[in-house]
Amino acid sequence: MSASIAEALAGLAPARLQYRIHHEALVGSTNDWAKSLAAAGAPEGTLCWADAQSAGRGRRGRSWLSPTGGLYLSLVLRPDLPPAAIPRLTPMAAVAVARAIGPAVAIKWPNDVLLDGRKVCGILSELHGDPAAVILGIGVNVAAAPDLAAVPTAGSLRAPDRIALLRAVLAETDACYDGLLAGAWPALLDEWRRRSCTLGQEVTVTGAFGQATGLAVDVDADGALLLATPTGTRRFLAGEVTLNRGEGATP
Repeated sequence: MSASIAEALAGLAPARLQYRIHHEALVGSTNDWAKSLAAAGAPEGTLCWADAQSAGRGRRGRSWLSPTGGLYLSLVLRPDLPPAAIPRLTPMAAVAVARAIGPAVAIKWPNDVLLDGRKVCGILSELHGDPAAVILGIGVNVAAAPDLAAVPTAGSLRAPDRIALLRAVLAETDACYDGLLAGAWPALLDEWRRRSCTLGQEVTVTGAFGQATGLAVDVDADGALLLATPTGTRRFLAGEVTLNRGEGATP
């Protein structure tokens, strides 16, 4: 075991996940790496951690800039949940990351963690294999980097201790996952609501359906966004949200 992994595990007392950490300086995509391990039978709690990615990606196949110095993680989960409840893992992870970073961050529906209005973390959940595994990808911009400075919506945590942050993310993910499987989803969803910068805002949701604009009034029990529009309330399980606050809005 490397010194960095030993540091990350020091003091952790997980309630649910027995972490098995694999670490590399550079990979193409930690989600792809975790998928290959899951396909080979890797148990729940297997974690792929990289210092940089050459082909990181976000939702809808978009690239995710992954310069050296960030925290790029993909976790193999095999949850005992009905298929309809699997999407809950993404907001669960957003709450875990927000707890790990601190009270200054906000969550933008469906999967972004923001600091000072800029995205510092993205989350990508992918269902893979048979028997099915969920690959939970978490990318955190830890330190400022030239590549990130060129993206107006991107931010960073301004170089905290990466090992301390990793340890906090692992501890909070375990606690939230244990709560989710133990029936604490309503409490997790309420915490998501309290941290949300989307609810109560006029937003535009964009997806394969086109665009819809209205007031983001709530999320339902599945984590779907409820939008009050001139033609009635609409429900969205996926999509891209723009906060319509004029200059300085976070797309």
